[in-house]
Amino acid sequence: MTKRTDKRPRLTDRQAAVLAAVERLGRSTMLELHDEFPGIAPSAIYKVLESLEGKGLVDSSGNPDQVYMGGVHFWSTALAPTELSPGQATVLEALRRADLGLTVWADPSERTVTALLPLAELERVLAGEESAALDRLRSACAELHADGGATVRISSAQASDGPKPALAIEFGTSPG
Repeated sequence: MTKRTDKRPRLTDRQAAVLAAVERLGRSTMLELHDEFPGIAPSAIYKVLESLEGKGLVDSSGNPDQVYMGGVHFWSTALAPTELSPGQATVLEALRRADLGLTVWADPSERTVTALLPLAELERVLAGEESAALDRLRSACAELHADGGATVRISSAQASDGPKPALAIEFGTSPG
């Protein structure tokens, strides 16, 4: 019996096939991966992706509540960055420190940080009421701007569907 000397993780046939599809597609969503494997349930594909993430071969970003609807992107760690830039780390830390109570994630590949602001918060503001979450978000943005630790620009905002409709606010950061 030959002893393995390499440190590469062992993969099942299914893991190897899903990893190959992720590498071929680039930044893929569950919808795109299910098109590649129509005979496999999306939940089974997701379990394989989780296993590949655990082995450090795949990374992901996005709204976990939207994983089956294309709201999470997966990529091969061999082909795209998996570490946060200093700017992203600064933005992410400021948003977490602000205790917004919002879903927040960073995408190392796209160099962005995204926060989901529930549309109910915007309804409050439009009705002339206070929104503590929006006030804390404003304060975090002002702190980032004042510290000069990161260049923050809201590069896009789009409504996300789902059980809790939200405004996705994407913070672009400089690559450095």
